[in-house]
Amino acid sequence: MQKKNKTMGRNERRRVSTRAAILSSAYNLMSQNGVDGTSIKDVTDLADIGYGTFFNYFENKDEMVLRVLDCAIDDLGRRNDLATAAIKNIHPAEVVCISIRLVIRGLIKNQLWRWSLNRPDLLVERMRLGFHRFGIRDMNVAIAGKRFRFKPDQVETGWSVLIWMLVSCAKDIYDGYSGPESESLVAELILRAMGVPYNDAQRLAQLPLPKTPESEINFSFAIEEHET
Repeated sequence: MQKKNKTMGRNERRRVSTRAAILSSAYNLMSQNGVDGTSIKDVTDLADIGYGTFFNYFENKDEMVLRVLDCAIDDLGRRNDLATAAIKNIHPAEVVCISIRLVIRGLIKNQLWRWSLNRPDLLVERMRLGFHRFGIRDMNVAIAGKRFRFKPDQVETGWSVLIWMLVSCAKDIYDGYSGPESESLVAELILRAMGVPYNDAQRLAQLPLPKTPESEINFSFAIEEHET
């Protein structure tokens, strides 16, 4: 885990702060102008650092984009987790259903997410890792509560299916092949695949969504510290 700031030396705190400033600047620019419309110089100018300093933190633009994406995925996961906190252990299937729909909505919101949808293999890989600690926990709760009908040793397979289906749905919406209402259908189909009865899955997929907290992206986040 990352050290607390108070235990870091001055140089380490400066490195963490500069890295976060680079990622924050990159996120803001790429959300507005797209990944292809954002250069390293654009990022370093906004972060108010020298161009050469960038390469002390990232090998190239591709690595930076990957780290920005990881931070954005973590933020989306944490906000969805807070949005469903009140029903975590009471309605586990509803928690998973809500999370699926909120993620699909989140993926079509800005240029960074839209860029990632055109690279579904990359997005699925990062989401499987970035959402893992939330999703696997919620699926195991649903299994323990007999809401999902498969064995605990099949959870990782179910998790992969879930991520691929929601990314495919978001991409179809973005590409114009289906409308926003398809988020509910995909959530219903995923629940049915997990063993939730048809009528129940259909009902859960049509429930109003809770309000999610405002975005507060932690640009000091590093996915390697949370892998299981």
